[in-house]
This record gives sequence, structure tokens and C-alpha cells, in this order.
Amino acid sequence: MRKSGRLIICLIAFMLVTQVLTGGTSLGASRIAVEIDGQEVVFPGQQPTVVEGRVLVPVRGVFEKLGYIVGWDKSKQTVLLANEENTVTITVGKLSFTTNGVAYTLAVPAQAVNGRTMLPFRALLESVGCGVVWDAGRKTVLVYSGGLPEGAVSDDDSEGLEEFDKPYVLPPPEGRRVAPGARFGVDIHKNPDVVFHGYFYVGSTSILRYIEVLDSYRRTLPDTARVFCLLAPTNVEFLDERYSAGVAGQKAPTKSIYNRLEGKGVVPVDAYSKLEAHADKEYLYFRTDHHWTAVGAYYAYLAYAETAGFAPVTVDNYLEFAATDFLGSYVRDTPSNAVSNSPDTVYYYKINNGTTFSQSLFRTPTDGGASYSVFLGGDQTIHDFTTSNKNGKVLVVIKESFGNAFIPWVAPHYERIIAIDPRHYTDSITKYLGDCSNADFLFISTANVPSYIGFVEKMERVM
Repeated sequence: MRKSGRLIICLIAFMLVTQVLTGGTSLGASRIAVEIDGQEVVFPGQQPTVVEGRVLVPVRGVFEKLGYIVGWDKSKQTVLLANEENTVTITVGKLSFTTNGVAYTLAVPAQAVNGRTMLPFRALLESVGCGVVWDAGRKTVLVYSGGLPEGAVSDDDSEGLEEFDKPYVLPPPEGRRVAPGARFGVDIHKNPDVVFHGYFYVGSTSILRYIEVLDSYRRTLPDTARVFCLLAPTNVEFLDERYSAGVAGQKAPTKSIYNRLEGKGVVPVDAYSKLEAHADKEYLYFRTDHHWTAVGAYYAYLAYAETAGFAPVTVDNYLEFAATDFLGSYVRDTPSNAVSNSPDTVYYYKINNGTTFSQSLFRTPTDGGASYSVFLGGDQTIHDFTTSNKNGKVLVVIKESFGNAFIPWVAPHYERIIAIDPRHYTDSITKYLGDCSNADFLFISTANVPSYIGFVEKMERVM
């Protein structure tokens, strides 16, 4: 990497005095040193510090020593770092940045500490080709401008200063295999100040009818057929009380429904616990839309696999794809520009272990066409397709739109999948299928649906 050179770029005048952000900051108690190619960096004011287990450094000290010009756009709260080879933009408060147009995610955002703009250290430096090593004995970060020297490793006693995984980069157009244990489906535009959500309410009369309808299915179907119920919590359930206050909780009503169904031979699927365990750290729900993401549906799939008694296909058997700049249903519901300035990314996962399907499970998005209809092509009256898994098993899914992102995960475990949306389907699903003796019936929806009497009546109509 070159350390100097003429820039053919107009930079905004340098200014790094910003308002101090105090929320959630935990400062390291001991001095942390930084060396670049063996020379210690002198920080005349604010020193490097630790926030949520990550090293943050003053922007000027490190990047000017590496030969970068540093610019500051006050109106956008954005830092620009540039030399002849690299251009980096990072916005205060955001959990993403770009290097040469490629998006990366951060464990903690850039932020102001004691009036100085502080940047997350390792992710930024590695994105421009530098090597970074933590010397625990000296409490020193070693930076190598030409990349990591052969044999250089960080000490194990890193006191949490190592990044969780490498910086996340969007998958290429041809997809990327998901590594076991790695992050996948990361919200590259996450903004903690932009939160939208729907509401949840309990309709007792409708819920009792919902239980009766599922009981009717159970009594109508052969004893060899299995009936499952999966109620997915909506995103407000896992938001803090600033947003969930005044909104009915979903865990207790869901458990009550499950208890009653279980006594009637309907098998409940506890997706709630799986989602709850990952809600505070993974991209389970869209920000600008009321649906869950493919990652949220994946954890529900794990719950279903556990309940139905089969081993799930591990994520390393999938290729990851992404469609950026998705603006969902909340854009229609609010006049605020904040939602359109924080678009979502629609990730979708195609199995890559040899399993094939008689129809595509995804509608490949075109430029600017990112939407939830990537999954199954959106809400259709009926999907009826087969797979190369010749095990004789049939899955009948009675769903609303949350089921669309779920079905691609579960499909490889069955020879035939029939999915209907009772809002549009008007025939009898049991007559359509004929022999139901080897079928699993799955009712999947949000936890709101049992309180919607109109939907419940349509579920009954299609029996």
C-alpha cells in the first residue's frame, strides 16, 4: 500500500470536533499503544480506548501516519479517508462502512469520545490491506502497512480486543458458501436510531376458534398424518421497552395456545425460544418491513426440524445471495425519511448439496428489485413442487407470507411440498392432496394470526 501520492479528489475541509456520545460506552482502564511498522503513534489528545471489547482510535493519528488524507463532512457526520489506492467512508453512529465501494459491518460504530471522532480499528485497517496483531504482554496493537507478516499471530490473552470474525462483505453475484460458525445475513445498514414495528394484540374469541379449527384438521386427517403449529413472534416482541411498552407480549399467549393444541394432538413448534436466543445480535427481522428475514426463518426451521425429528441441513451446504436497498411495508406507513435512508438487505440461501426442485424457490431480483417476494415469488395461491429427495414424505403448509421465507429451508426434507395461502386458495386442500396418510401438515404464521377471525375462518374453509 502506498503511503503518499497526489489525490485526484476534492476533500471536505478537515474537522473532527463532534458532540460526545455517551450511550453504552465502556472505556479501557489501561493505556493501549499503537505501533505502525515498528514506530509508535503519538496521540496528543484522546488516547486509544476500548468500547464493547473493540479498540477505537482517533482517526487522524493512525491514518495520517499511513499516508491518508482525512476529510470530515459535518452535515452527514461522515469521515472520508483516502490515498491513491483506497477510499474509505464511515459515518458516526452506523454499524457499517465502505472501502472502495465494498460494504463491511462493524461490531461497534464510529463514535465521538471526549470530542474526538474514534474509529473501530481492526476492521478498517484490514479492509485496506493492513495486518493487525495484538501484543497482550505490551498491550500494544501492531499494524503492518504491507499486510500481516508470515507467522505473525495475536496473543491468546487479547482481552476481547479481537473482532468477532472478519469484516462482513456482501456476497458476490454468483453467491458465496456460508462458512460453519460464521456470521451470515448481516444488516449492513443497521441504524439503532431507526426502529419501526407493528403491534400485537390478543383476540380471545378468535383464538378459541383457531384452536377449534386446528383440532378439526387433526380429527379429519388419518392418525398417521402429523399436524404442527408454528407461531412466529413479530419483531416488537424483541425490542426494548421504549417500543414494546403498551404492546401485548407474545410469549404467554403463544404458550397458552400451544398448551391447548398439544392436548388435542397438534404438535407445537417452539420457534420463539430459538429467535429469542439470537434476537439481540442477529438480523432476524427487517427494519423497513414487517416480515422476518431468511435468517429469522432459519432459526424457526431449526425449531421445526428438532420438533419433527430430523437433522437440519447445516448452513455450509448453502450459497448466500443478497439484494440490497430493500424498502418494505413501513415505507408506505410513515412519512419519515429515516426509513428510506436505512434500507434493508434481502439475503436468500440456495441449497448447494445436490438437492434439486421442480420449480425455483426464489425470484431472482433485478437491479432495484429487492423485495420480500424474492421468497417463492411472493404470495401465491398455491405452490406444488417436488424435490430430488425420494423419501415419499409430503409437507402441506398452510401459511401467510411469513411462510414464504421458511419453506426454502424445510423443502429439502420432503419429496413433495404443497403450500397454500388461505387468503387466496378456495378449494379443499385435503381433497386436492387425496392420500394424506404420509403427510405432515404445518400451520405457520405470525403470532397475530390466531386473533384474526377472518383468516381463521378461511383456514377452516380450505379444509
